[in-house]
Amino acid sequence: RHNTWEPARNIYSEDILQRYNGNKLLERLRQTPEASDPSTLTHKIFEAIRVGIEKLSAGDAETTDRTRATVFCPWCKFESMHGRALTNHMKKHKSMRNYDLIRDCIKTCDVSWFDSLRR
Repeated sequence: RHNTWEPARNIYSEDILQRYNGNKLLERLRQTPEASDPSTLTHKIFEAIRVGIEKLSAGDAETTDRTRATVFCPWCKFESMHGRALTNHMKKHKSMRNYDLIRDCIKTCDVSWFDSLRR
């Protein structure tokens, strides 16, 4: 019948995929010197992802419908309802430290994990 040992609920689970991608990003962020400095954006992103993964693991996370979610720029808090507008906007920040890592975090992780950065 099935050619896998993995339960069907895990094969199609977006939570498992988000946890996996989040953990990969955490490892990459952890290797940067800014991850241990609480005053940097890298550290704030690191903490937001860590807390988001903990919530997913505990089953407490509420995922956001990405088709209707407001996306935002972590550097200047610019918000848009359209991902393409944000992508074009974020190009202005290419010279910022860890640009590629932070851009990947915003694209990969659930937007609700970054609510604390919007304030």
